[in-house]
Amino acid sequence: MSTGVYKITCAPTGKIYIGSAARSLEARRKRHWADLRGGRHHSINLQRSWNKYGESAFTFTPVLLCRPQDALMYEQLAFEALKPTLNMAPTAGNLSGFTHSIESRRKIAEYPRTPEMRLRQSAAMRTGRKLPTRRWKVATPSRTRKVGEADVRAMRYVYDNRLASMRHLARHYGLDHHTVSDIVHRITWGDV
Repeated sequence: MSTGVYKITCAPTGKIYIGSAARSLEARRKRHWADLRGGRHHSINLQRSWNKYGESAFTFTPVLLCRPQDALMYEQLAFEALKPTLNMAPTAGNLSGFTHSIESRRKIAEYPRTPEMRLRQSAAMRTGRKLPTRRWKVATPSRTRKVGEADVRAMRYVYDNRLASMRHLARHYGLDHHTVSDIVHRITWGDV
């Protein structure tokens, strides 16, 4: 099992993403690729490049093999030397020092929140972890079921915050999971 620092390179632009793996470089690559294929990668810069150029334009390359306890230190050194542009965080390991743009802050402030959501967010911030999601009532899938704007916004919020999978949402709303996938990835209902 190899651990260390890696880079993900976008061949058409030459832009890079730097990261470290304290457990396994291969497992880390698989996690990145799964998130990118699913359209839910934490680095919006990397996700947008992936969406624009496609999977074949990206390479995952180990930069340095090291002990797990040294991975973060070497990642920071790679940050300083290589100056990656696809990373969201300004430093290795966390988003400390990252500031949302004015537009992002406005969107966050305007997002509709139910009292239940506010309680969950408050509890999660106090404990530092997500609360377990409630059990969803299973509905019979129907391709003709109507969904409204409120349903679409709720589905996207739940999925984006990883509170439930697409299959759970599909069961809850009585939809086919492909329909839910199209909704959360804005293939349908793109104007909401």
